[in-house]
Amino acid sequence: MTLQYPRALYLLLLILPVVLIFFLNYRRGLRDLSLLAGKERSRTVQAVFLVKWFFRLLVLTLFIAAMSLALAGVQWGKRSVPENRRGYELIFAVDISRSMLAEDISPSRLERSGELIRRLIDTFPGSRYALVAFKGEAVTLVPAGENSEALLGFLDLLAPALLTAPGTNLEAGLREACDAFVSKDLRFRTVVLFSDGESLSGDLAAAAGAVQEAGAKVIAVGTGTKSGARIPLSDGRFVLDEAGNPVISRLDEQALSRVAEMTGGSYYSVDKPGLIEQVEEGLRSKVERNIREGIRIEDVNRYRFFLVIGLGMFMIYMIIRIFRWRDML
Repeated sequence: MTLQYPRALYLLLLILPVVLIFFLNYRRGLRDLSLLAGKERSRTVQAVFLVKWFFRLLVLTLFIAAMSLALAGVQWGKRSVPENRRGYELIFAVDISRSMLAEDISPSRLERSGELIRRLIDTFPGSRYALVAFKGEAVTLVPAGENSEALLGFLDLLAPALLTAPGTNLEAGLREACDAFVSKDLRFRTVVLFSDGESLSGDLAAAAGAVQEAGAKVIAVGTGTKSGARIPLSDGRFVLDEAGNPVISRLDEQALSRVAEMTGGSYYSVDKPGLIEQVEEGLRSKVERNIREGIRIEDVNRYRFFLVIGLGMFMIYMIIRIFRWRDML
């Protein structure tokens, strides 16, 4: 036997003050009856009063106990429940390093990533989503859930300033994405990775292994172009190298395609025509293949049993209370 809400059993403590109040009322009632009934009928009246008092206290105590168990969600026994297991758990892992501000992809690599995420959420409603941002370190900005409103709000806030660690640690980003998975069903788990692939660090093989252990695949989206672009700063200037020349950030597809391949996923380049349609079609085909009819074993909730008992005790209590027992004398 298990309890869903064990704290509800604290309601059983109400029995103590109820017993105390009934006992005080019983003593006061005996005094009043002895004055009204006189010595000849006192014993008979007190006996009837004791019986009625005892059964009122008993059924009220049982009412409190039954309702406490009903609220606690008592469960025992097992049953099999058919379920339709389908859909996705999508973890969006977004590179927010400074190179993602390059504008070779309009309006920028980072903003284009956000646009694609919005399209995917619109295309697959009812899935679970989470948002992970990474640079030299990684953080889960939005935990996995079916409510996409919070995630959509965070997309406008993605910026390199969210994290202070320098670099682009792809391993940290993928491991954080794996930790963001929460589903225990057979949903199709996918990490949708957005990065320009530049200056990546971390053990890619270990990262791919973590993704596979989580039962997921990586859909990698290369955000950038091979011709590259300068990296703008907030004051309108551009990032310069040690010689004072503008740094040109270019898409590096090798690491991204490799990690996608190692997990059985796919790689897409954002500068190719029809990218969004290709990614959507690839995900949709996997969703359709993942539709399964299954059986789930679950505990049986018995709250109705105790609820019926509680209501029955309450009705008996009210009947005893209104029952005219003077004819019994």
